[in-house]
Amino acid sequence: MKRKFADRPGWKRVPQRRFYSEYLQSAEFTGYVTAFLMDAITAPLVVEFKDQQFCIVDKGFTWLQYFSADAHYVVTAMFDAEDEIVQWYIDICKQWGLDKRWIPWYDDLYLDIAIAPSGETKYQENGHLNGDTGRQASALDEKDSA
Repeated sequence: MKRKFADRPGWKRVPQRRFYSEYLQSAEFTGYVTAFLMDAITAPLVVEFKDQQFCIVDKGFTWLQYFSADAHYVVTAMFDAEDEIVQWYIDICKQWGLDKRWIPWYDDLYLDIAIAPSGETKYQENGHLNGDTGRQASALDEKDSA
């Protein structure tokens, strides 16, 4: 499990970025929504999705993340420079919260769901459960609770 922050402070691929965070409360959604805008990048990031490839990081791209109250997941909507969805991504997490700067973070359980614009869905475990069997059993228990 790894704690990840919505503003991605150590991500060298995006050296120039803007970040916004806002708390929303409505009948449809209660929680934080963040916007991560990529003003300059060192290299695009292309991911494999079944038999297709999608660019999810490039100059002008925006990632919106939804941290829903009391949820054990974080939803990321990835938009290209023309504001078209390139991928939805759901991180299953143990918990999420706010740091002292009021930036949302989440404890990633490495069980993810990616959804292409076509609606095709891909479930993946990111391979972080290999190795120590004690840590593996603990991580699996955490996944079961999510």
